[in-house]
Amino acid sequence: MTDEHGNEENRRWQADAQTDATTPRIGKTPRTGIHECGSAGFDASQGRRVPSSADQGASNRVPMDENPDEGDPGHGDRGGDRPAPGHSHTGQAPDSPITVPGWDEYFLGIAAAVSARAKCTRRRVGAVLVHEHRIIATGYNGAAPGRPDCLEGACPRGRLGYAEVPAFSDYDVPGAPGFCIAIHAEVNALLFATRDTAGCTAYVTDQPCPGCRKALAAAGVVRAVWPGGQFDVDELVDWSR
Repeated sequence: MTDEHGNEENRRWQADAQTDATTPRIGKTPRTGIHECGSAGFDASQGRRVPSSADQGASNRVPMDENPDEGDPGHGDRGGDRPAPGHSHTGQAPDSPITVPGWDEYFLGIAAAVSARAKCTRRRVGAVLVHEHRIIATGYNGAAPGRPDCLEGACPRGRLGYAEVPAFSDYDVPGAPGFCIAIHAEVNALLFATRDTAGCTAYVTDQPCPGCRKALAAAGVVRAVWPGGQFDVDELVDWSR
């Protein structure tokens, strides 16, 4: 029986609530004190705090200030391969001032690199044509493309030393001991220029011969520079020099 205040009914609700808290029901998750959302909870049956999935994931993380590849030579940009503080990839001491070559020195260095391709036993020459500090052509001395060259013994001049055939002696008389089969570096640069050569400067590893001076002047080159000397536009065709 229940009184008018429903006390009996209240007691049954309280008993049901206690049973529901300790007895799993079919189709429902047992109430163990562990939150289902993955956060940490308290396991009443074991009397301890149960770590959440987020806690377990955190235990597997590498701390931000630790690098698992530290010192690993297999990682080129990490670990033991990192440059020491102050290291310079230019090979320059970290505290020394940085120096930059002037334009003439810079382009003469490029001409020297070009000369490595030259096909001559007497003198390997490289030339660079420059317009407003931009390279428009390079050339080196050698025979016409696809033809036997000096390195193959095809050049009469190349078979003789400077004691027999001095420098700047006539190159262009077929049958003469000093005949040269090569197209000179300056002329090759003019032949393969990517634009009009008027107003250019020619940087050459050696002083241009008279024939190359004429060709440079005819192409509009206004200056020729080589290590230790130069010609301006008038000096290119001044045959007293």
